[in-house]
Amino acid sequence: MIVRNALPLDRLRPWVRNPRTHSRKQIRQIADGIERFGFTNPLLIDWENTILAGHGRAAAARQLGMTAVPCLRIEHMSQALRQCVERPDRRDPDGWWASGHGVHGSAVQRTD
Repeated sequence: MIVRNALPLDRLRPWVRNPRTHSRKQIRQIADGIERFGFTNPLLIDWENTILAGHGRAAAARQLGMTAVPCLRIEHMSQALRQCVERPDRRDPDGWWASGHGVHGSAVQRTD
């Protein structure tokens, strides 16, 4: 089941194994986009309010003084599928399929 709602930022937890970091410049650019276009891409979270994708958007929202952000809660996935959902936001120059993230390349077959 996927549930969409707004949650307070202080109830969301970053994924401790998140391999991606954002520079101050990137956070500012994301914040500028949120100010200009609104929050058009919700954070993906799991059943424990752990951010699966959207750490940069969460940081930008904090920088803007937002107290709540739109989230999509994904509750129906196995651990392997959850890891596949986490990866698209963490692309490397060669694409996340080629980046050697173990289960991610083998859990789902590429179709393009």
